[in-house]
Amino acid sequence: MNRRSPLGPVLVLSLAFATGSAAFAEPLAPNGIVVGPRGTTLHIDTHLAGTVVEDVVTPFSYVGWFRDSEIENGYFTGNVTGTVQSRVVLGVDDTYDFYWRIVVDDTSFLPVLEMHLTGLAPGTYNADFRLDGPGTVQPAFAMQSGDGDVTWAFGEFIPPSTQVFPGLESRLLFLDSTARAYAPSAFFSLESGRDTGGSMMIQWGGESTAYPTFGPTSVPEPSAGWLALAGLVVLALWRRRA
Repeated sequence: MNRRSPLGPVLVLSLAFATGSAAFAEPLAPNGIVVGPRGTTLHIDTHLAGTVVEDVVTPFSYVGWFRDSEIENGYFTGNVTGTVQSRVVLGVDDTYDFYWRIVVDDTSFLPVLEMHLTGLAPGTYNADFRLDGPGTVQPAFAMQSGDGDVTWAFGEFIPPSTQVFPGLESRLLFLDSTARAYAPSAFFSLESGRDTGGSMMIQWGGESTAYPTFGPTSVPEPSAGWLALAGLVVLALWRRRA
């Protein structure tokens, strides 16, 4: 587990904790979904500024399959390969944000359709992607289960989204959290698959094993931040009267 030193007075930290994630319109809560995230930049959301405390690139490889039912013996397999960048940023609001970027090798057998994140603490995140970072392929949606697992899906659900085809890379996907601590306790896996568009005579699929990544150890709800701030204000008033 990684912890950080306080960056300012307790009251200032509590205010940042309560309001630091207020800029996003569509939070991703347990059992929730954000469809068609619009993307953002540091200029738009200045609270995303911070210090990179982890930046790890992990190679991945798994077997994918391809079937064309119009061709005799039209079943083929090959390796889906590339890398995933995992990044942790300590934001100016003194909370941790988590980033991922998928890069698919130009020799990869298939594209990547989805990224699954497990081992994350359930909570309300701001899920989006960076327009001012590397990559070109944006996600179609982000979804969180009741247990905290998050799926980033690509595909032709929300034009101009597409799968991360060989030779391409995704935008920097991120979960802006209220977490005050993190650990290398989460995992990512990748999946290839044919989306629902086009002829179903052609299909493909495949899924990787789990690879380690970073995640928050807990995600306090924003309401808890307001309660903490209110308590500090009451304490300050009581001391002044005393």
